Amino acid sequence: MKYIRKTQNQDITEKEIYKLLILLRDCDTNLQTQIILALGSVLFRNNKQREIIIKHDPLYETLSKYLNKGQQIGLTLKFISALLYIDMKEGPTRRKSLYIYGQNMIRISGCLSALRILFVSMMQRELWIALCRCLADVCRGCVLNQTFCSDLIPMCITFCRRDTFVIVFLQSLLEGHEKNNRLFHLNNGMSIFTRESMYNTQYLQLLNTVIENVTEDGNNFYPISTSTPKRDRTLSTITKIYENRKITKRPKKYKVPNKVNRSLSIKFLDVVNSSCTTIIKSIKSVFTRNTSVKQTVNEKCGSFTEYMRIRDQYLSDISKSSPDVKSCMTCNDTLLLKEKLVSDDCLKVTVKKLKHGINMFGCDFKKISKTFWPHKQCMTPAVLYNLYRKLLIK
Repeated sequence: MKYIRKTQNQDITEKEIYKLLILLRDCDTNLQTQIILALGSVLFRNNKQREIIIKHDPLYETLSKYLNKGQQIGLTLKFISALLYIDMKEGPTRRKSLYIYGQNMIRISGCLSALRILFVSMMQRELWIALCRCLADVCRGCVLNQTFCSDLIPMCITFCRRDTFVIVFLQSLLEGHEKNNRLFHLNNGMSIFTRESMYNTQYLQLLNTVIENVTEDGNNFYPISTSTPKRDRTLSTITKIYENRKITKRPKKYKVPNKVNRSLSIKFLDVVNSSCTTIIKSIKSVFTRNTSVKQTVNEKCGSFTEYMRIRDQYLSDISKSSPDVKSCMTCNDTLLLKEKLVSDDCLKVTVKKLKHGINMFGCDFKKISKTFWPHKQCMTPAVLYNLYRKLLIK
């Protein structure tokens, strides 16, 4: 116990750190909690004691045992993230080496296998969030760990539509990993990028990662057409070589390879082309409106304006007022809509709910819509965004 208290200060010795690590292997639950918390506080310090903990191999087996038995799951997840914490004050070489060592030991010890099992199991929301962050730290920048978790990509795509915090784990699997990016496209991953999702910065960061990966793959590969004659193909290759080098007075001759694996080149080109096509179509569908049905000027004015037009007509029919009801031009005109807010009690209640939703969730209009209008299909995120833009932004 005295060693645990000493971790709060700077005077704990390396020998005492080793004693705590050994004690952690066989002790009761209450003492486990205290030791993990104590060692966790040491991990966030910029000293040699942190390196002792990270390079103590039996520690990872102990953590794996906790995860497999369901003991101290939340605390263990946070401790693993602390193991992979990067202190920016340390030198880049030492910092990177400790980070890589921790990632490899988490995989070798069986911790990563236990984390994978937890990912497909039902968990409380707080534990689920901590698990996604932990998996992201374990896989980020480690090709072996990314490959080890490749089969979780389809589940990540499904969960992303419901829980945005899964995005951080999915992004860590895709960064710089060609195979995982192919799996993402094969499992219709681009479908998660909708018009509503573009309001979320996490989705935008994920989309940027996907685009960068496809662009990088395209720039690192020169496609060869199957229908090009041998002479023209050779000339094209020589031309590309000279375009990408500094021209001197006496350029050296470059020998063109005699055998080229054309089938492999064509397959790779098809993957790159299909990925680029999918990205372009997805982005186009997000930022463009559906114009497949022709509409006249006096017809629908969009989701928000159509909702207001139908609602105005409905209220007019109930009150049996005069047929001179303002058209959907009311919601196109900000001034007219503000005048309507003065006299329309129902619209006042809607705006009040919207303000409360923004205070709770920020500008996540999708979450606001599901929370405050769960059974009203007309109150879409687009409708709420228009109300926010026309009535709340000053």
